[in-house]
Amino acid sequence: MTIHNKIKTLIIFLSIFGLFVLPSTLVAATATNEGIATASQVLVVYNTSYTTDSDSDSTQDSLEIAQYYQNKRSVPAINIVGLAMPTTEVITRSQYNTNIKTPLENYLTTNSLTDTIKYIVLVKGVPLKISATNGTSYGITDYSSVDSAVCLLYQT
Repeated sequence: MTIHNKIKTLIIFLSIFGLFVLPSTLVAATATNEGIATASQVLVVYNTSYTTDSDSDSTQDSLEIAQYYQNKRSVPAINIVGLAMPTTEVITRSQYNTNIKTPLENYLTTNSLTDTIKYIVLVKGVPLKISATNGTSYGITDYSSVDSAVCLLYQT
């Protein structure tokens, strides 16, 4: 390879490097406008119907975990909510709407938290999945996880 070809190859390499690698590092280094979450932006949800007490201390596990999270993260008491819901891993869409969605929306509205809460923590004892009620075909089914459904509060 001649010196001219080596220089040409180096120029091509640097051009590709400059076009693809450098801009991507600049984009990756760009700061977001979102600050670190504060304790007042977090809502912790536990299941008041959960009865398991793993450590036999007379406090059911769902509440105990919510209290632990509250103490470690300094979450305000108003940002801890207990809801009566099924204790099964999978619930129906109707159970979700009745026991989780509507009570959460009401709690957030009643306590003027709708514009404050950015993060909702669901602790042990809260159901995990919503079963399909209208088939399982892609695009028409309504199954989901409870946490993803909670992201869509206030939407019909």
